[in-house]
Amino acid sequence: MSALGLALLAWAARANDAPSWLVCVLVLPAVLWAPGLGLARRLGGGHATGLQVAIDAAWISALLAVVSVSITRAIGAAPELVLGLSALWGLIGAGLGHRAPGPPHSPRGAWGAVVGVILALLALIVWRGEDLRRPLDAYWWSPDAEGLPEAPGVVEPGAGFDEPEVLGWPEQRAMRFVDPDGDGGTLRMGSEGAALLLLRGPIGARLQVGDAAPVEITADVVEAEEEGAVPRYLSHGVVAALIPLSPGELQVTITGSDGPAELALIPGRDGVWSLHAVGAYRFVHYYQLLNIVENLRWADELWVSRALTVNQPPLWSYPLAVATGLGAPGLLGANALLLGVLLLLGAACAQLIATHSPDAPAPAWALPALAAVTVGHLMIEPGSTTFPDPLYAAAMVSGVAALGTPWRFGAVGVLAGAIRYPGVVALSLFWAVGAALGIVNRRPILALWGLTGAVGLTIGAFAVITGQLGEWVEILWFETGPEHYHGELSPSALLPRVPEFYKTWLWYTGGGLLCALPLAGKGARLCAIGVGLYSLMLCTIDHHPTHYFLPLVALSACAVACNAAALERPALRWGLPSVAIVGGLWFLSQGAV
Repeated sequence: MSALGLALLAWAARANDAPSWLVCVLVLPAVLWAPGLGLARRLGGGHATGLQVAIDAAWISALLAVVSVSITRAIGAAPELVLGLSALWGLIGAGLGHRAPGPPHSPRGAWGAVVGVILALLALIVWRGEDLRRPLDAYWWSPDAEGLPEAPGVVEPGAGFDEPEVLGWPEQRAMRFVDPDGDGGTLRMGSEGAALLLLRGPIGARLQVGDAAPVEITADVVEAEEEGAVPRYLSHGVVAALIPLSPGELQVTITGSDGPAELALIPGRDGVWSLHAVGAYRFVHYYQLLNIVENLRWADELWVSRALTVNQPPLWSYPLAVATGLGAPGLLGANALLLGVLLLLGAACAQLIATHSPDAPAPAWALPALAAVTVGHLMIEPGSTTFPDPLYAAAMVSGVAALGTPWRFGAVGVLAGAIRYPGVVALSLFWAVGAALGIVNRRPILALWGLTGAVGLTIGAFAVITGQLGEWVEILWFETGPEHYHGELSPSALLPRVPEFYKTWLWYTGGGLLCALPLAGKGARLCAIGVGLYSLMLCTIDHHPTHYFLPLVALSACAVACNAAALERPALRWGLPSVAIVGGLWFLSQGAV
């Protein structure tokens, strides 16, 4: 469908208050894929396959989204203007690309792999649907959670509250209940101990238990005085009150709930994880909540005031702004964007395999789907779906696939650096491996660093004009060193982290990483040695969150596929990728990360 047609459908869906999922299904391709399709055909010049053109269109559209959102902000227009501008870019691109030669055919397995990715993502939606629909105010943190007694106390809601619903492990007696009037009630206590009472509601709502000072749901929370207030929520959130238990009744007062109020009661330490396990209230550290919320806030600010996100490379915030500003607000829009990015990642994996190992056996073409679902799981489980790392992984894989085309490698490399700062250096490592293997000459690396220099100077000039240069340089330094090492640079601090890092990488692939051995063929060596060198940039960092491993997981899948393609014995050609798939599915079945 044309960019104009998609934009019109997306506009109609928004105008008629269509379900959020339908709006996202229409808005995301209308803004983040269709506008770049014609120009991608033109740039492909009849040499790029149809799959490569589709991938290029996504990257071009991401850049056009930056322009569209910036124009909308500059003139103070409504976000719907982006749909009109996207249609305009699509029409211009169609005019430029209509005379371009038709693309050559992709290997049959490549399109089969893309179909497999789509089916796998549908399965992911079924499997993790509740997590994908969970709003931000179902995440919480409290320093008092660790201080709860191990044995759950006896406490339950009394007058003024509806009947409670016990959630999770029955023996923990963690429960959720509703205050229909939103003004409070009583708690009945039957033992000594302590419990947490949670109030979920709009910012400004207050909870008071007995004579204790009231606690308030706030958008920014002070957990440590030296840090000041840190972001936690948008319009709604959760606050926790610690209750000392003793037999009798205790009055609960609620104000500012704007209607019926939802509460949860946690009478023991494991009750926190009981509610977490069933997804009712996900307990995450306040730094994680900070990371989730600040990405959403930066995206929202792009529509009004912010032109450059200096706390992380700027590209990610613009697609996220499209998803949350035009698709669905908050985490719902971010999660819809995640699914679209996973499709791009899977397609990029298929393109990499098609480029270096077009005759890969059938099981190898299922590995892009496994990689996409694994990356999705690694983002959904800790609640990191607002993070840019899946898009960064897609850029890394796209860059390795594009090594043979200097302009494309340079452009995608710059995009990788515009999503996560190490992207340019990381892809330079893959070029070095490719050059050592005789796959590429020096033109790709010259294109990469030439474009990087030009873009860096442009952003630097813009930062000077907007007065953000000092902040940007400070953030560059902080993101490169202090945030990741905290001053601990001695070998005794760094080296013990290395085995744990590689054990985690192996775990996330279900052991499938080993199926890239014996690194048969140049494609497998390029992927495996390149990603091994890249891992050296990460393995001594003092924390190993799941999102650090996304490029490693995706490129491991590509290495396994390319290795299988270069082997001669059918048992190994089919067996190694099959074992990797079984291992990956086993990891996913464990649920934990």
